[in-house]
Amino acid sequence: MKLEKLLQDLQELKALGILADIDVHTAKFLAGKANHHQTETALAGAFLSWMSRQGHVGISLKDWDGKPLFHDYERSVEDAPEIF
Repeated sequence: MKLEKLLQDLQELKALGILADIDVHTAKFLAGKANHHQTETALAGAFLSWMSRQGHVGISLKDWDGKPLFHDYERSVEDAPEIF
């Protein structure tokens, strides 16, 4: 998935009330700081910001390995990459 498409999808999630401005801003900010893997960095940033707003102070990456992100969205933006 290209960064531009991901950012459009994140804006759509924001319009649906799933993501907040801070989630999208975090995604854009971190993608701008990444030398490589900007799309993955943006997705991780949005996800971590969203999780912290849900009351989580940390996440277990192993729990999300290969599973859909933002499960309350009618179509998955992207599945978490397999990391283990």
